[in-house]
Amino acid sequence: MRYTYEIFEAVTKAKTAAEKKDILTQNEKEWAMKDLIKGTFDDSLEFLLPKGEVPYTACQEHNAPSDWKRQHKQLRYVVKGGPGEKMSAIKREHIFLGMLESIHPKDAELVVKMINKDKTLAKGLTKKLVKEVFPSLI
Repeated sequence: MRYTYEIFEAVTKAKTAAEKKDILTQNEKEWAMKDLIKGTFDDSLEFLLPKGEVPYTACQEHNAPSDWKRQHKQLRYVVKGGPGEKMSAIKREHIFLGMLESIHPKDAELVVKMINKDKTLAKGLTKKLVKEVFPSLI
C-alpha cells in the first residue's frame, strides 16, 4: 500500500475483527501506521500542540511533496519528552504545519485526529484490538 491512510481504509472495510487483525499484522513493519496508532491510543503520550482544529493548507492529493512514511519521524519534535520540548511553541507548530502540508491530505487528517486523541482512525480499530495485534505498542 502506498499511503498510510490506505491501511486504515482497508481496516474500515474489513467486516470482521479477524480481517482487521490480518490487515494490521500484514502491515506490522509500517512504523508510520504504528506511530498513528500509538499516538492515538497511548494515554501516556502527550503532544505539545494545541488541541482542536489545525489551520493548515492541505496539498493536492496528486501532488504531495512528501509522505507520512518519511515525515512521521518529525513527531519527536511535538511530543512531550522529545527534543522539541526545548523549542518555542511557534517553532514546534511551524514544524508540525510543514509536516501536514507536505503529506497526502488523507494522511494529514489522520495525523490531526491523532494529536487530538480522536480514536476514529478506522472503523472498528479499538485499543483492545491494538493490544491484541501489537501487545508492546501501547
